[in-house]
Amino acid sequence: MTTTNPVFDAAFIRGALLALLTGAATTLTSKQQDMSWEDALIAGAIVLITTLIARIGLEGGYDANRARTNNVNAGDVPMAATGVTVTKP
Repeated sequence: MTTTNPVFDAAFIRGALLALLTGAATTLTSKQQDMSWEDALIAGAIVLITTLIARIGLEGGYDANRARTNNVNAGDVPMAATGVTVTKP
């Protein structure tokens, strides 16, 4: 995915990878606990969706807004702010 904001792009990639991994792990763990495949997939999908919302929607949007206003901190996605110096407190 490519947008005009590299911070959001980085948040999207990190969020998507985390969502896929946690969704898959939840699905397999649920199946191991004698759930049906349908129930295990539903549990995995819930974790996947909530991770996407938190990492991409909330954190990515927040960090992208900070980069737009040149208010980047050391805890933000650092690759985003070309021309912005990140200083550690």
